[in-house]
Amino acid sequence: MKNLLLILCAITGISCSFDRSLSDSEKELISLFEGTFCTTDQSIADSNYLDITLFNHRIITSENDRLYFYSEQYITANPIQAYSQKIYSFQEINSTNFKVDLYIIDNFHLYRSTEESLAKIESIDIEELIFQRGCRFDAVKTEKGWKIETSNKKCISSLNKAEYSKIDIELLPNLILDSSCGINADGNKVWGPKDQYVFKRKAAW
Repeated sequence: MKNLLLILCAITGISCSFDRSLSDSEKELISLFEGTFCTTDQSIADSNYLDITLFNHRIITSENDRLYFYSEQYITANPIQAYSQKIYSFQEINSTNFKVDLYIIDNFHLYRSTEESLAKIESIDIEELIFQRGCRFDAVKTEKGWKIETSNKKCISSLNKAEYSKIDIELLPNLILDSSCGINADGNKVWGPKDQYVFKRKAAW
């Protein structure tokens, strides 16, 4: 739908912008979540942690009730191969709460965090997103930022024989703390950090 609207705008010569007025909570969420972050300092201080880069980029859409972000992670030393690519949508319930859905999309390999690929990322058709079964979270306002976490065991994960994903992410000024992990049928953690990954803001697009 978005691509069709862009074509119609080009044909008619009408200037089209899908952005809209944002609430204060949405502006704060964007300022904390969007950008490039890495765990370089943490990996140097503690060999239990990998040096990972996290890239989050907002996708402007024609939908007026949600914020969408493309998100990927890769080993900092190997930026050409992302091991995690997903799309988050944030729907504001009130000034202190968002509902968060997690999506995947076909041909994710076409979308990467290079400047040349930003146009492709921004052209993602939201209607083609595939909801990741059970992956609906709460984002709650905290004293210093926002906390994103699961309230159940429904977010399915098969990585390392996990049964489900436990999402636990904290958004702070210039920091993203991620304790998310996979839990198996016996209730044991089978993937995820020893404690939490500390992603420090590296650069903003």
